[in-house]
Amino acid sequence: MPIKPRYSLIIPCYNEEGNIEKLVQKCKKIFKKNIFEVILVENGSTDNSLDILKKNLKGIENFKLLRVKKNKGIGYGIVQGLKSSNGEIIGWTHGDLQTDPSDVKKAFDLAKNIHGDFLIKGKRLPKNRSALEIFFTLGLTFFESILFLKLFWEINAQPNVFTKQFFTKWKNPPLDYNIDLYCYYKALQNRVHIKRFDVEFKKRFSGKSKWNKNIFVRFIFILKTIIYSLKLKFMKNANN
Repeated sequence: MPIKPRYSLIIPCYNEEGNIEKLVQKCKKIFKKNIFEVILVENGSTDNSLDILKKNLKGIENFKLLRVKKNKGIGYGIVQGLKSSNGEIIGWTHGDLQTDPSDVKKAFDLAKNIHGDFLIKGKRLPKNRSALEIFFTLGLTFFESILFLKLFWEINAQPNVFTKQFFTKWKNPPLDYNIDLYCYYKALQNRVHIKRFDVEFKKRFSGKSKWNKNIFVRFIFILKTIIYSLKLKFMKNANN
């Protein structure tokens, strides 16, 4: 009889054909026991990600491929993966290898000593981060903390690990990168235990960022985050 996994990791992959093979190799070494479930979400890619995932996941019992035919945003892909997970402790990280999958294992290990609902979230060290990126992080920290009168720090840091019970409290999560903000907000709103730990933010192994292309695009990203934050604060259907 198959062993039900205790831990489920979701990794959305959108046009990550250059990263997938190394990503799967790393995850195979870290999550080789059946107490772990790894769900790679092929999030509507337009490159060869699907074929590469099929090839690399073949024969790995505790790894699953979930295909999203049309990309609706990283948040959508993550939520589909979380919904299909079987673990009691679940979470996600990105497929670009800027956050090492071993950091998820650290988060799973930290979860062993926490009772009740929780959110365990990475906290990026300054290494490999530009002054501009740090400036944007500080600005967003200040804005969110003032808006919600609660400390928000390193909102978009990976990984995010939490209980399946906490996930059942999510309503109308966003389809885009604001899923990080939503997860953090829901943890604060529900007063669940939040544990942060240091992670190294590495350079991409292959390819380029799908959104962080230049300063203009980053300003658009920040603007969208501010608009969504205001919805969370003032619109009832957004903050359920």
